[in-house]
Parts: sequence; structure tokens; C-alpha cells
Amino acid sequence: MVIKKRSPETRFVDRILINLGDDRHAIVDPERYESLTRYRWYARKSHSKIYAVRKVRHYGQETIIFMHRQIMRPAAGQQVHHINSNSLDNRESNLQIVTPQRHAAIHQARRIMKSADFGLTGDIFAPY
Repeated sequence: MVIKKRSPETRFVDRILINLGDDRHAIVDPERYESLTRYRWYARKSHSKIYAVRKVRHYGQETIIFMHRQIMRPAAGQQVHHINSNSLDNRESNLQIVTPQRHAAIHQARRIMKSADFGLTGDIFAPY
């Protein structure tokens, strides 16, 4: 059996890419790197998107922790929205805490515009 080691992270001035395996990387702010790399993160599909997640075992139960939720720490009932629609871009400037109603409205508006082929980007949904 060959054990394949993950390659180290890729560093840029304004961001770091954390290797999730399978040629996928999460984008994070440099100041978050040390606190996040204490854990082993991997890519997981959820609701047709790929997210950076880690597993936690508590009293024999396995729980999934999403990286964007760990970074933003939303209150119960709140959600974290990826402004640019890249679910692996977990820089704070790309994350926004929203209510479930606001989150649904953002995604509904994107679906309408996509189906109408307006050619607009996610930037029009920046935080207000």
C-alpha cells in the first residue's frame, strides 16, 4: 500500500491555498492559516457544491464542520454566504453572515439571472 502525502500549501501575499486532496484547495486569509491547519481538511460535496470540511468525533458520533462556518462562527439559525459563489474561497472578505431568508433570496435571484442569461457575475450580490 502506497501512502500519498499531500503537497504543502501554496502561499501568496494575500491568500493561502490549503490542500484538500484530489487537486482541490481552499482559499484562506494568511492570518487564519495556523488556526485552520491544526485540523485535516478535505473536500466534500454538499448541495451540488464542493466545500472544505473536517470531521469531529464526539461521544462516538461523527460531525462535519464546514471551514466557512468555523471562520465566521454564525449564531444558531444563521447561514454563511460565499459572495463570489466559490464555495472553496473562505477568505473573510468573501464570506457574509445572512439569515436563511436572505440566503435563499440571493440564490433565487442568481438562478433567475442565470436562466435569463444576463451574463452578470456574483459581484452584484456583494454585502450591502
